[in-house]
Amino acid sequence: MPFQCAPEASAQAHNIALVKRRRVREKSSRQVVHESFQHISKNIHPLYPFLDRQQIGSTALGPELERKLGSDSAWSVLFYAILALESQYCNGGSFQPANNVAWRLFSTAVALFPDLFITRTTLTIVQTITAMTIFASNVSCMQLKYTLVSEGVRKSQTLRYDRLSAPGHDARNRTFWVLFCLEKTVTFMMTKSSSIMDSDICSTAPKLVEMAPSKQSSTFFLAWIRLSRLLSRIYASLHSVSVRARSVYYFKSTINHLKNELENWRKSIPALYRPTSPIRGHDFQLAQRMSMCVRLHYGYHNIMLHLNRANLQLQHPDDNPEDIISDIMPHYGILNLSRILVAVPLAAFFVRFDLVVDNPTHPATSSNLALLDVGAGHFSRIEYA
Repeated sequence: MPFQCAPEASAQAHNIALVKRRRVREKSSRQVVHESFQHISKNIHPLYPFLDRQQIGSTALGPELERKLGSDSAWSVLFYAILALESQYCNGGSFQPANNVAWRLFSTAVALFPDLFITRTTLTIVQTITAMTIFASNVSCMQLKYTLVSEGVRKSQTLRYDRLSAPGHDARNRTFWVLFCLEKTVTFMMTKSSSIMDSDICSTAPKLVEMAPSKQSSTFFLAWIRLSRLLSRIYASLHSVSVRARSVYYFKSTINHLKNELENWRKSIPALYRPTSPIRGHDFQLAQRMSMCVRLHYGYHNIMLHLNRANLQLQHPDDNPEDIISDIMPHYGILNLSRILVAVPLAAFFVRFDLVVDNPTHPATSSNLALLDVGAGHFSRIEYA
């Protein structure tokens, strides 16, 4: 007769196995949290310096984490949003939602997010929305970005972060300026007016020695702020209702002036990161520095394409289109840059398509068609990633 365990012994063994598996999961979860919050300075802060890293890290890695998650809804949402952001740097992200670790963590933050509407607005809530906005910049949930950034800006203005007298390194200042850059970029890409009035801002921009431990990251952030302010001037000068009745001469002269401003911005950036300079992978020891460089290149080429495209629409029938086309062509290199953004290469793709259709006899048509094939392949890879 084969040996059989008593029912009590079998149940006890099953319970022991469950306890062991639970301990393994808890140990794994603690390890993930530890690694994520240890690497905030490496992954998130160089690009988006809105967090108080020491305070966030001490709470997340301290013994009071469980109590904090249960008692503070705003901090809980921020906790899961940071985990979602950090997991993307550990192969946890994907172009498709719901099929990756990052999205599942972000879904937890989204599920807890409604609780923030019935609580008093605080810095933690504004930082939480900022973190969620950064995650929503990804292809998997871009439809949420405008809603989130608009709510973050509204709450920051409720707390008057746009009119602070605190020093530049203050967490409130840094959070506001990150939201400022995100909101200006989103509204410009959607051709919407910004909800931030630049003339009402008196908050101090972060200084080089205060904002970040790395000169490269501080240079990137200040350059991003200046570029975002230029986006405001472009919208107000070319797209607002107040300029619709202006003459062609006004628009052409304004476009030339904005181009000069953009060129001055480009020259103010260190040579290693300066747009139009070659991007060499061996010059960047850290992936985040490469990301900074590519983002600056994207920003420059995107705005220059926008201005040149606007200039093309003002073309007189007697004008020679070759001059304008020759100005546009150098900025299509963004199709060959790394795939950290979608909207900018997509815009370049369609503008190049328009050039081929409108100017089929142009000498560069054959190379344009070849690059359109490259662009089509690029977006196909994103679709099926």
